[in-house]
Amino acid sequence: MAALHELVSAARVVVRDILRVAPGEEVLVVTDGGRPPACIDALTAVAAGEGGRPSVISMPTPRVGGEEPPPAVAAAMAAADVTIAAASYALVHTDAFRRALGEGRRLVEIWGLEEAAMLSGGLLADYRQVNALTAAVRRRLDRARTARLTTPQGTDIRLSIEGRRSFSLGGDVPPPGGFTSLPGGEAAIAPVEGSVEGVLVDPFVLERRDIGYRREPFRARIEGGRFTSVEGGREAKLFARMLEEAGGDAAVVGEFAIGTNRWSVLDRIREAKKAWGTAHVGIGDNLTLSGRTAAGVHMDIVVLEPTVTLDDGEVVVDRGRLVVEAAEEAGT
Repeated sequence: MAALHELVSAARVVVRDILRVAPGEEVLVVTDGGRPPACIDALTAVAAGEGGRPSVISMPTPRVGGEEPPPAVAAAMAAADVTIAAASYALVHTDAFRRALGEGRRLVEIWGLEEAAMLSGGLLADYRQVNALTAAVRRRLDRARTARLTTPQGTDIRLSIEGRRSFSLGGDVPPPGGFTSLPGGEAAIAPVEGSVEGVLVDPFVLERRDIGYRREPFRARIEGGRFTSVEGGREAKLFARMLEEAGGDAAVVGEFAIGTNRWSVLDRIREAKKAWGTAHVGIGDNLTLSGRTAAGVHMDIVVLEPTVTLDDGEVVVDRGRLVVEAAEEAGT
């Protein structure tokens, strides 16, 4: 178990550097029984040290990202000046999160927070570098009409992003009514509804702890913007069961994103999708990303060694190497 003083540096990144908590601000930390108390104590201690008025509210541990918190938690999020969502799964794709944004609150999503992540890894990145690279990827996504994602394992997915605005998830200082996601390092966009087609083969990790890192064969088909079939071993069966149990639009591909953080590590489920040169697709709810899919679930599926091509020509990621970075350094 880490001592409180060992966690303070990371807590300062969240509270001081990203949220820029001001004296007198009400700071709410949302957690659950699955998160280490020392992490929550470090966040509240730093918030108090910055002159904020921290409060902690604990809720039942969610089963998956996108699950709505209890009404009392939602009300607290809407009332606080600043919310740090530090539960076991993400709250960013919930109506509660969006209600708080609508009230002009500032929020940071840092689900799955653990002591190890506050001692090393993506949370302690050089965010000037991460944000610059994320912005470079975003510029390309924003001017593109289509994207294609392929991997050596056989994944081949095409999607339309025409007219969609990308998001920087992590490292940015959120304005009133804005949010960010930590560890930082992700350029994300919501595909045009119904446009996603292709196959997803042997991903690296599925962002739910009871599924986790893929060990057995996995092959899923995407047609008309949603997963229509899933075949394979343990992870594929659990994923198919999750889609069946969730129902509705849980099977919709609601997000496409590229990781940009060189400090993030692959062996932490929370950080894998942020790692430099990875890519992922997210299923389910994407209203927070300006999409049109409402669902009671959101989960990301990360692939390694991706190649991402825009408009059938511009390569942004080449077998897990961010080509954008070299282009930016060369001034092209």
